[in-house]
Amino acid sequence: MLRREQIERLKERYPAGTVVRLGQMEGEHQMPSGMEGKVTGVDDIGQIHVEWENGSTLALNVEEDAFSVVPQKETIAEKKCREFLGKVNEILKETDFYRLNVSCNGGDTAYAAEKLLAMHQAFETVYGEGYVDEEYGMVMMPAVVCGRDSGIRTLALVTLDLESSGEHFGTIFMTPGGLLEQGSSSLSEKQKQALAEYYIPYDYWYTPLVERDHHVDFTQMPEEVADIRRMVDELLVQACAAQQRADLAALEQLEPANVPMPFVPQVRRTPRRLLKTVIIAAVCAALVTTVYAFWPRVAVILEGSRAYLAVQEAPQNSIPMEQMQLTWLPDGCTVTWDDSTYQEYGAYSCLIDNGKQSKEHQVLGIAQMPLENKVNIQGRGPDDAITEEDKANIEQQIMIVDDIAALTAEQIEDCSVVAWTAGDSYYVASVYRWQDKAEVVEILQGIR
Repeated sequence: MLRREQIERLKERYPAGTVVRLGQMEGEHQMPSGMEGKVTGVDDIGQIHVEWENGSTLALNVEEDAFSVVPQKETIAEKKCREFLGKVNEILKETDFYRLNVSCNGGDTAYAAEKLLAMHQAFETVYGEGYVDEEYGMVMMPAVVCGRDSGIRTLALVTLDLESSGEHFGTIFMTPGGLLEQGSSSLSEKQKQALAEYYIPYDYWYTPLVERDHHVDFTQMPEEVADIRRMVDELLVQACAAQQRADLAALEQLEPANVPMPFVPQVRRTPRRLLKTVIIAAVCAALVTTVYAFWPRVAVILEGSRAYLAVQEAPQNSIPMEQMQLTWLPDGCTVTWDDSTYQEYGAYSCLIDNGKQSKEHQVLGIAQMPLENKVNIQGRGPDDAITEEDKANIEQQIMIVDDIAALTAEQIEDCSVVAWTAGDSYYVASVYRWQDKAEVVEILQGIR
């Protein structure tokens, strides 16, 4: 007979939900070896009650029956974390940690930049596009850290809890003496002292794109850190450009709308993904039922599985549209006009760039359309119907304005696209990649 303390240990070892695999059950020939079941509880005499695959609820007797615990299958997040760490370990085998420290804190950051890029590419190989959201839970990712008091920089692996808006959970520092994990029980007193002296407290800047992280301010990143990150940031810019080209190629195949715009992305099925794929689509009930004083008015039109921007009942106009003029831009901005859109579609479009690098880089796209033109914003195939979820995202992301002069920064804080009519044209502005909405409003209101 089992003692009380043995029974308590059984209850701790085999909690409800534990999956077990049968080796042999004494005297029960209908219970074959290898059959699995799920523990429902341990009673006060030490029997382990199980719901078996064959429907039986026979209990296990630990003194007579043979069985084993089935390891729980890895979650997707756990599997990806393990794969990423495996790739990082291969990179670190070829890493000179002393040289890495010199590169992070000296004039030549090339070695540190190469190692950071290698780890980021490993992250992208595992996670896809270098983007993660809360579905992954705890995620370890490459970063640059900088001691607040010492100013000493190094590469690191930081772990964030994405279910808590990127709450920082832990850091593994790549020090001249090798890897040191903050808070690890295996650290010697000398190692703890070194971390406290050189790195803690610290700021960190990770390389992947993370949704809704309120803890890291990339606009305050020191120049030395930006220099270490430069190769990664160049890769991210190239990836963004490639995505825009892919969006444009897809849009060019769609009908009935006749003007594809590279900075107006299509509807995505996953809300709040990367800003470059933010959802903008169709009509909400409020737009349909409201009476407006301005006409003609741009609207979102639904036709089957497609959605596009257009002016309803657009008047016929044989007079050529005059090109818009931008009368105000923030200091340092450049404007690139896309002549091809006018040659092919009779529309003018431009991209305003703030000229900054890395996380401070911002762009604002504006298109001027003849009233008869249409702009695709959703639909990749005949079965790609707009869902109720799409419509909810649409209501949040797209704003149609009657009087651009009355637009405020607060109105467009959470939207992605602003559209309005003026004279013989209507305008579509993609505003989601420009953070200062007051500047956006001043730019749009300055169009003549």
